[in-house]
Amino acid sequence: SGGDEVSQLNAEATSATTSNVGGIASSLLSSTVEEQRRATGRHLEFLTGASLHLRGKRAYCGHLQKMCRHMAQEAQEGQLREICDQLLQGGSGGEADTQENACILGIPKRKILKTIVLPAIASVRNMQRLVSEYIDL
Repeated sequence: SGGDEVSQLNAEATSATTSNVGGIASSLLSSTVEEQRRATGRHLEFLTGASLHLRGKRAYCGHLQKMCRHMAQEAQEGQLREICDQLLQGGSGGEADTQENACILGIPKRKILKTIVLPAIASVRNMQRLVSEYIDL
């Protein structure tokens, strides 16, 4: 009788797991393109933040570039301006600047802007005006 109970619990657990996996797959397939794009953006933002937290320079730069390209493709100009403005802060070389304010993971913020962020944004034609505003700063 104890074995029957265990068998029944195993069968119920297997059934619940199988139906849940199917539910997740069908929900992914039934989501709209807009929902998938938003999920992609959130995922890239998470990866960028995680790589920064884990202090991975190469991963951070790669994820930041992908995130900025995605934002440019989605015409998220306000968020891209925010990123560019943050990279301009603390990198002017003035006395108030500290190494911590002027760099991210030991990379100068302006270098990140010019070599990673702006080229990613420039890959999208509709964002050329935004790039031209920041390229000479």
